[in-house]
Amino acid sequence: MDLKQIGLNIKKLRMRIDMTQSQLADKVGKSPNHIAHIESGTAKMSLDTLVDVGKALNASPNEILLGEYPMKKEDMDEFFMETSPYMESDDQLLLSQIADLLATRNQQ
Repeated sequence: MDLKQIGLNIKKLRMRIDMTQSQLADKVGKSPNHIAHIESGTAKMSLDTLVDVGKALNASPNEILLGEYPMKKEDMDEFFMETSPYMESDDQLLLSQIADLLATRNQQ
């Protein structure tokens, strides 16, 4: 496991929701210093802490451990174009809206 990358993932997720390290620490029952060490990659976290951090940040363990691997807009468009002919028009519209939301999220 790349502790530095995990720490960066946590920091990115935390900052996305305008949460401070102290606020995260309060939510997970750890000291702000410990959260700082996790984010800098100099401390490991237990499975319980991983779950608590995920809940506090509304993030999955995959987002924390692996980070986001956003698809490029062109890749999403291609995927949805290949899939949509097999769907009802309402489902195509929903899929298009999901693609737009993912593209917007990945730009943040």
